[in-house]
Amino acid sequence: MEVRAFLQQNPTVSMVGTGGVIVMALLAMFMEQKGNAVPAAPRQAYFTVDDGATYFAADINSIPPFLHDGKEAVSARVLKGATGKPFIAYLLRYSASAKANAQRLLAQQGAGPGCILTPEPSDIEIKKPLSGDVPWTPLSSPAATAITNFQRPPGVAEPLEPLFP
Repeated sequence: MEVRAFLQQNPTVSMVGTGGVIVMALLAMFMEQKGNAVPAAPRQAYFTVDDGATYFAADINSIPPFLHDGKEAVSARVLKGATGKPFIAYLLRYSASAKANAQRLLAQQGAGPGCILTPEPSDIEIKKPLSGDVPWTPLSSPAATAITNFQRPPGVAEPLEPLFP
């Protein structure tokens, strides 16, 4: 008996076979999508109130400097190497005028996962952690390169990766 004739005489077998093929195709598509999943964007970032001695997690849409427990908080770029403990590479904050613009933009867009602030380098100020009253340097300044080209602590091996809460 031919396959076609058998399937015409047994429609249940035909439907079950077709359904099985469809389920297998859907399962294969799901497994492929699961393997290619893009990690979710971080919802929190690290900040510090003590010049980088310690850091804490807060909403990534917080615009530094901001008040945290009565102290001025700034962004802390925390990195971790292949070995060693996490460390703060440098501190960042918005200039006063850029902060006002960023707050206005967030209010317009809504502070959600799709909201992205892309300030100009001249809007950001940077300094080394634990540097005390050293003035903040505009990120657009040539002097900022010396801050971003930091030395990693002893025992911290390459590669360095940003750390998020």
